[in-house]
Amino acid sequence: MPGTDVAAQAGAGSKLKVFISYSRKDQSIAGELVSGLELCGFDSYLDKEDIAPGEPWEERLGRLIRDADTVVFVLSPNSVASKHCTWEVDETIKLAKRIVPVVWRPVPDADVPAALRRLNYIFFSEGNSFSKSLGDLARALRVDLDWIREHTRLGELAANWDERGKPEGLLLRGSEIADAKAWLAKRPKDAPEITMAQQAFIDASIQAAEDDLKRRLALQWRAKAGTIAAAIIFAIGAAVSTFAWFEANSARVALQASVEDLRGKNLRLNRKIALRVAAYGNLPYFVGPNWYQIATDYSGAIAIVGTGSGSGVIGRGTGFIVRGSALYAPWGEEPVFVTASHVVADKGGPAIPHDEAHAYFPGLEDRKEFIGFSELLWSGPKRDAGISVLRIKGTLPFGAKPIEKVRQSAWESLPYIDIKAPEGGAGADELKPVRALASIGFGAGEVGFALFFNNLLGVIANDVDGKPLQLGYTYVTQPGASGSPVFDVETGELVAVHEMGTPSDRKVRIGGGISIVAAIAAIEADLGKPGP
Repeated sequence: MPGTDVAAQAGAGSKLKVFISYSRKDQSIAGELVSGLELCGFDSYLDKEDIAPGEPWEERLGRLIRDADTVVFVLSPNSVASKHCTWEVDETIKLAKRIVPVVWRPVPDADVPAALRRLNYIFFSEGNSFSKSLGDLARALRVDLDWIREHTRLGELAANWDERGKPEGLLLRGSEIADAKAWLAKRPKDAPEITMAQQAFIDASIQAAEDDLKRRLALQWRAKAGTIAAAIIFAIGAAVSTFAWFEANSARVALQASVEDLRGKNLRLNRKIALRVAAYGNLPYFVGPNWYQIATDYSGAIAIVGTGSGSGVIGRGTGFIVRGSALYAPWGEEPVFVTASHVVADKGGPAIPHDEAHAYFPGLEDRKEFIGFSELLWSGPKRDAGISVLRIKGTLPFGAKPIEKVRQSAWESLPYIDIKAPEGGAGADELKPVRALASIGFGAGEVGFALFFNNLLGVIANDVDGKPLQLGYTYVTQPGASGSPVFDVETGELVAVHEMGTPSDRKVRIGGGISIVAAIAAIEADLGKPGP
């Protein structure tokens, strides 16, 4: 038997439910697997009932598979020849359950169901130690254990919701929706797919929560409307006592029109607008309302960087203001300006010298109100973090708002993207988005102010500690996008500074941005990590 740590670790929290799929002719090994996995801390079970002619066995077995977190398939000549075992494999795949094949008797590859051939086998066949093989199986079952449990739980909730006619009372509420969205975003690379039923259940929960918010906002506005109406009546009464009826009536109509116009503007500003976007591969995208808040909150944070003056200004890139302490504590609460290093440079550099560059904020108003820069606080490519941070000269224009939510922890285990050799390594064409419509990028260039939607795909480069340095994402651009901020839609955090796009010689074009976490680490390495 495996060591005691196997049972201790697997037993933490609720037990993982494991269904054993086997041929009746292999009952001896199936029974041993159930006993061994129970000793290891798993809740394992199998179907002990014989299948009689004419019996609706699919319903019974389907329910057992649906309730399982993982299906262990006993591979043998008997099981691959059994139509019931083949059906169980197909049902497991249909329900997007994790399946782990264990070899009891050798089977030619051509006879193995196609869905199992690409998986790693665990061998219990003759010549292999049962204890060691059981330990290998237990370790395989513990991989991504919490995510797999939640996959089963949400699958059961979705099935119950669908079977009972999709009532609103069975949908997720409050923090459950945030937890489900986080679960979707954290899907491990080799984990089961999200089923259409699960996605529909989560989408319906999000939509119901937004509809509930709209109803509550409508009630608030009705209450406010009563107060406004009282003010209007009071104003009309005062006007009638002083002016002629015609003048009072004109004032009332104008006031009412002004109030209605203000009410309409507030309703539009407070509306939480979600997006549904065309699929990437076979993944549907639902983007929550955070994108709208990011766009409206930070339209006054992003500026075009260039040279020249008046109508002759030439845009060379994009930058943005951020609170200094979010990047380096000693910079305090003073707003600083961030852009890609190749947009601005010190005297003698290949780009615009920082003290000759200026910027304006097209998201604030039509007229151009410029800002300049007095000092280059820090610049890459030290440690390959290619951004520049500048001190702003003078005051910010009215309405400018620095970005305050900045990501502090790096994503782990992102896939590597080989952009130099599309035929080797993982190219963008083969990669699935790590987060469905994960990031928003802003760019300001010669053709105006634009909002870009990207899908986080992986890592283009790592720093010396192996942490993600340059993030890669699906890419659309315009002239002057370098230096634009990239946001995580789910959290609203700044996660990267856009730097470049690759040549469009493949189906999916890749953009690259310096991870803000890597940039913060590089700043602290160069300037000294601030004390507690």
